[in-house]
Amino acid sequence: MNKKGSFTVEAAIVLPILILSLLALISIVSIYATGENMVFSMCDEMMLADIKTAFSEESLSLPAMTLLRVNSENPGLSYALVTEYDYLHEEDGMKDLISMRISGSHNVPGPFSGFLVLDEKVRGRAFTGLYKPTPEGDNPAEEDYPEIVYVFPMRGEKYHNRECTFLNPACQQVFLTEKIKSKFGPCSICKSIEAKPGESVYCFFNDGNVYHRGKCSMVDKYYIEIEKKDALAEGYMPCMACGG
Repeated sequence: MNKKGSFTVEAAIVLPILILSLLALISIVSIYATGENMVFSMCDEMMLADIKTAFSEESLSLPAMTLLRVNSENPGLSYALVTEYDYLHEEDGMKDLISMRISGSHNVPGPFSGFLVLDEKVRGRAFTGLYKPTPEGDNPAEEDYPEIVYVFPMRGEKYHNRECTFLNPACQQVFLTEKIKSKFGPCSICKSIEAKPGESVYCFFNDGNVYHRGKCSMVDKYYIEIEKKDALAEGYMPCMACGG
């Protein structure tokens, strides 16, 4: 009788603790899953916005679409708000950044009922036609950023820096965006006005005012920008004139 009574007392003490622990674990998993799903939705919509920027700059659709998706995909949220949004801004030498923060209140069910605030932030870089700084800009000074060099992919075995004289008479391969179209007009020779957004075009950034298609007679020798480590991996050597 004493042993049975002891087991009964132990069960009466341990079982509620076990049940509460399981309920707490379920709540934690639910909250964590909601936070992860919020980040996934934000990143997914951010990626689409980064791509869309190549065709047109639309600053209002991203927070609205993301907020709608976050609310619809997370029924555990009692509310969600965009608390921070910055479109095509510059920070730490990096241009065309898009940043967004969403805060929400998660309803915690069960014996631990209440609300827990979730705060998630994502940042992306819009597709603006260039891999790194714009042609007229300077490379960022921070060591954390990859070093950019310029190579002639169709001819040439050297890599160059932005100031190299070998780049002056040549054009640079970029991608057609609204930003490029705002600075350059279409070439009448190759009818580049027919080029579609995102298509490779060629611009003389030093002394040109039009963009060309690859078949244009003006496009003879062109260069692209790549990371220095990639240039070295592909076998390019530093330019004797500029040092690379």
